[in-house]
Amino acid sequence: MLKKKLKKILVKFGLFNLFVFCFNGVRRFLKRLLSYFRLGQVSRTIRMLLKLPRDPESLKQLIQMAGQNGAARIDYFKELEQQTKLANEALQLKEQGARLRWDHTELLSNVTPCRFATRVPNSITPPRSICFVTVANSKFLPGLEALVLSLNAQYPDMESDFHVFHDGSLSEFAQARLVAMYSHMKFSVPDMAWFLDVPSKSDNHKRIGTLGYMNIMALELDAYERVIILDADLLIVGDISAYWLGEQYAGKNDGVIEDEHVIACHDIGQRPYIAYSQATQKQIINSGVISIPRRFLTSEYLSQIKSVTMACNEPVCELLDRYADQKVWNQFLAGKPVQILPTNYNCNAKYFVRYLGADGEFISVLHFTGVKPWFTSEYLSSELLADSKAGGGPTHALWVSKYRRDLGAKRMEMYRSHRASAVVSAKSGTSGHMIRGKPGCFFIGNGPSLAKTELSKLKEYETFAFNWFVNHDDFDTIKPDNLIFASHMLFGGWNTQNPSLPESLIHALREKAWKPKLWVSFYFKEYIETAGIDKEFEVDYILFEKPFKFFVDRLGAINLNLDSFLQDGRTGVLSAALPIAVSAGYRNIGLVGCDSNYNQQVGGNYFYDDAKHQSLSTRNESLTSTWTAGGRGHYAYTVAQRELERIGGSLVDFTVGGSLPLPKGDLAELNL
Repeated sequence: MLKKKLKKILVKFGLFNLFVFCFNGVRRFLKRLLSYFRLGQVSRTIRMLLKLPRDPESLKQLIQMAGQNGAARIDYFKELEQQTKLANEALQLKEQGARLRWDHTELLSNVTPCRFATRVPNSITPPRSICFVTVANSKFLPGLEALVLSLNAQYPDMESDFHVFHDGSLSEFAQARLVAMYSHMKFSVPDMAWFLDVPSKSDNHKRIGTLGYMNIMALELDAYERVIILDADLLIVGDISAYWLGEQYAGKNDGVIEDEHVIACHDIGQRPYIAYSQATQKQIINSGVISIPRRFLTSEYLSQIKSVTMACNEPVCELLDRYADQKVWNQFLAGKPVQILPTNYNCNAKYFVRYLGADGEFISVLHFTGVKPWFTSEYLSSELLADSKAGGGPTHALWVSKYRRDLGAKRMEMYRSHRASAVVSAKSGTSGHMIRGKPGCFFIGNGPSLAKTELSKLKEYETFAFNWFVNHDDFDTIKPDNLIFASHMLFGGWNTQNPSLPESLIHALREKAWKPKLWVSFYFKEYIETAGIDKEFEVDYILFEKPFKFFVDRLGAINLNLDSFLQDGRTGVLSAALPIAVSAGYRNIGLVGCDSNYNQQVGGNYFYDDAKHQSLSTRNESLTSTWTAGGRGHYAYTVAQRELERIGGSLVDFTVGGSLPLPKGDLAELNL
């Protein structure tokens, strides 16, 4: 009775539709909030996962644990009951003229469940006549790397071209880095001037802009038997030969390339069903993976899809109008032969966790729609993150785990290939260069105490200098054997896609008569080669890079094996020089100029004027706290000393007035 009276009052004053709209909005909010609680265990599991070894079995076990408390397996019989209830509710709201939610609109479109295959096909390497295509910009570089690495991990012997359309923001360094990982990469900036005439009306159009429609230019690539378009937010986790052989011959060695049909998957998103478009009279296709045979790789079909794109802002049906390129592809493919694969071949990561319990034995492609997992400072610079919602959702650990595993394996493989032909030191092991009875070398820091240090005492020793030591007036007399550019800030910081050494540093180095061997993070190898620095100097590399470096003070241990990822000792002395020296055979290592007491003395932090330090620097407050007595920096030195003692060596601090908690020495007492 009360309900009817309330409805009459609202109708009388014309407020009923507004009430229904607000009520549904609150209900949607509460429902979403409840879903977050359901996924709460997933989020907690993700946080646990990030602290554990990222092997596949641990990943599966942890997310399955989460699934027991929220991300359960699908029960479509139960889903039907809920769908019927929501569909009836949608009909009532429609009769009342109220605004419908997307799930209401979808359920009124005659939805159907998706197909799911329980077969694990053999891995069939794609032939050279296949080309993979994606679209990316600087913000999508980590996603692009993850996609290429996952595809190459699935097919280690593949030689198919991988073509990247981009908007010009993929730097020369980024492209060279990708080519170093997979040599068959190709890059181009397609002519999208025609697209400028398309008015930006829809939110999706405004959000993704020209880049979002660039994948239609794949129809230009007519030199291949098939072009397979892949979104840059995918991971390949199983065989995908169905995309060039067709579903019937997937995983079979005797299959031939299917040349009749476009091959794709339906769009399910995180829902347990496929929606139907009244405009195309077909179930909606997801544009994340589309395989196109040569018959459609023509100028005629390219013109056709351009025409569809030019009219993309014209409404056709509610369910398609909310999409950008997906709307275009569905309209373009509506009258063409399309073979639809099971959802295994383009599975939304949210669906994977929510409805499959994160069991991945039958999954070939995982699709990370929405906020991207790499939108964090671990993978992108602050400039690129400025206008992005941060990653870290419940499913993002799936991407993080796979990317880091594939990237780590590839970087290690590349570095070991480099190390196989690289000589660490030409001087190590020679007699007569001893520190306290054992072969020794010296690290020359950049502290103010160098002004009081008689560096001529070190002329018989192999020496390692750092970063801006090139500012030393007696550089050509001291002749440091090695100059270590360990600081990522010299190059512009981690995750920079346009690294470069300060021009003043390069100029000063070129002006010197003495040419030391340069040591650089392997991360910047492509920059060194592109800039031609390796043609002027002998250059070697250390495997010291994000996202695989751990702080020594946090880990409580240090790795001195040059043939592996190195840890961050908060100084190039520990992060880079120490593993190099140990690998060269040195056990006792002397330190000079390693004042290690930043901002705690009058006259600056370096032997040179601070104005000559023309690169990024760690924040002053962080430097001060790290390098006070008992701070993290000093603790890292004690960890390094403990490890050296374990292998029969020692650090010896010859720094004048040195503050480090290490055994002390005096250059006057050196026993050559």
